[in-house]
Amino acid sequence: MESQSEAKEYKPIEIGEQLQDWMRSPEGLSKLTSSWRTAIYFLKKTGYFDPKDYREQRRSNNIYTELKSEGYLLGVSFSVYSNVGTDTYEWHDGETVEHLSGEERYLINLHLAFSFHKSAADHYEALPAEVKLFLARTIWEQLADEEAFLKERKIGAQFNMPEEVCGFYPPEVEYFWNYSDGGVETSVKQKLNLVDDDDKLYEICKCTFPELTKVVKASGIKLDTSSSRPGFTSLTLALTRNEELLCKYLLEQGFIVSLEPKVLFPSPEVSNFREPDLLVFHKGRVIAIEIDDLSHLEKRRVKANKSVKIEANIDKWKRDRLLDRLFICNGIPVLRVWFTEVRESPEQVMTQVMQVFESLGGSRMNYL
Repeated sequence: MESQSEAKEYKPIEIGEQLQDWMRSPEGLSKLTSSWRTAIYFLKKTGYFDPKDYREQRRSNNIYTELKSEGYLLGVSFSVYSNVGTDTYEWHDGETVEHLSGEERYLINLHLAFSFHKSAADHYEALPAEVKLFLARTIWEQLADEEAFLKERKIGAQFNMPEEVCGFYPPEVEYFWNYSDGGVETSVKQKLNLVDDDDKLYEICKCTFPELTKVVKASGIKLDTSSSRPGFTSLTLALTRNEELLCKYLLEQGFIVSLEPKVLFPSPEVSNFREPDLLVFHKGRVIAIEIDDLSHLEKRRVKANKSVKIEANIDKWKRDRLLDRLFICNGIPVLRVWFTEVRESPEQVMTQVMQVFESLGGSRMNYL
């Protein structure tokens, strides 16, 4: 966390009109907001919105939906703190060389706004600091490769952009000094800034909030949901989900575990992948584990009068049966357990896992 005195020493980095115009264009505004909603999507994929208590699931889903649909990324700005100076290094033969030394810290400011009549801003403020950092990093990972940013010469050198578009530092001065007693120490940090003032919002994106929502809606939102994005794996949270709790027990006993893998089947019954909760490997054998909760049995719908209607979740039941059949027909047993069993009696679940593996052949195993 930057101290107040350090924060005052950050100076804005002026960016060119071309980048500024792009961020305020329909294409740019759409891309900016797409990056925010993609980041929220990846946060959901980490299980952050999966509460321990299933009774909190509806509220958690509402928070996710509001954060995703009511958030708009207005623009990006850059600032720098620097105390870089010139040092002189003398070689053994008497020749002197000038080097830059000191510290430079760059700040990528991501300006975010929410619908003022919604509670999404309150939900955002309640997010832990590490989650906000995850969102900021994931957003910047999507924007950094945009052509408009790559062409911006004034920020190119600082953020490791292609050398041919840089030229920020004079060539006669060696910028990076690799000796242990000198050099420039650089760092880059992404930060989300919440904008809750109409004038500030207009200053950043040159439109009002209603105009912004219309532009983004007309341009369309396209999420980049590839799970190979670096930001997807950069968030470290405590093990709280049922799948991760059971995963911890399995790893302690020497099993190899794949958590929510995407599995493709050579079957005409399925046109895309399936995601079992866990695939567990041991000595050349594999089983699938599914942890079921009430969503596998029922679905709840809120009527216009705000009453709740509970129906059997037939679609979910059919998908579960299809997954079971696909795995079993390909020689992979499926063990289904209830979520309360994982929380309250994980040792009993582990014993069942051992029994399934024992039924596949091989030496007898015991859960200690």
